[in-house]
Amino acid sequence: KEEIPLSRNKIKLFEKGIYYIVGELSEDSLAPVIEDLLLKIDNPPKDLKQITLVISSLGGELYATMGLINLLEIQKLPVRTIGLGSCFSAAAMLLASGTKGMRSAARSTAIMVHQFSTHMEGTATQLAVGGSFARGEYDRYLQFFIDHSRYRNKKQIEKYLVKDVDTWITTNEAIKHGLVDKVFTRF
Repeated sequence: KEEIPLSRNKIKLFEKGIYYIVGELSEDSLAPVIEDLLLKIDNPPKDLKQITLVISSLGGELYATMGLINLLEIQKLPVRTIGLGSCFSAAAMLLASGTKGMRSAARSTAIMVHQFSTHMEGTATQLAVGGSFARGEYDRYLQFFIDHSRYRNKKQIEKYLVKDVDTWITTNEAIKHGLVDKVFTRF
C-alpha cells in the first residue's frame, strides 16, 4: 500500500504527544500513532508530560486496537483520553484505557460497548479450535472491562456492559460505569 504522508498539523500534534484517532480503527489507521509512540517509548521528550488520545470512531479491529492499548500500558507517560462524537466498540475500549483520573468524554459523546464478533470458517476441527480460542478471547475481553471500569467480576460486566445486545451509554452513564472519569470541558 502507498503510505499517505502526515499533514503539518498532525506532525505538530504528534510532537506534543497528541493523537487524533478518527474513523475506523485498523492496523493501517493506527500505525502512525504506534510508530510515533515507539519512537518515544524509552526516551520521551523531556517537555512531554503525557500522551493524549482524542478519539472519535465507530470502532474497528479488536486486535489492532489492543495492540495500541498494550503499547500505552508499557510506556512511561500517563495517558489522557478524550472522547468526541462517538466511541463505539473498540473505540470505547481505547477511551477506557487511559490513566484513571485522566479519561473524559464530551457531554454529547455517544459510547457503545458490545460483545466482539468473530468470522470463523473452515473444517469442523478448525471451527472447534477457533471456538475454543474465541471463548478464551471473550474471557480476556471481559477482564479488560474489569480492569477499566467500576465492576469487579465477569458477572457484573455481562449484566451492565457486555450484554447480548449493544449497550449504548451517554457520557454521564460512562462515568457511572467507571469507563471515563469526567465530562470533557477544556483542553
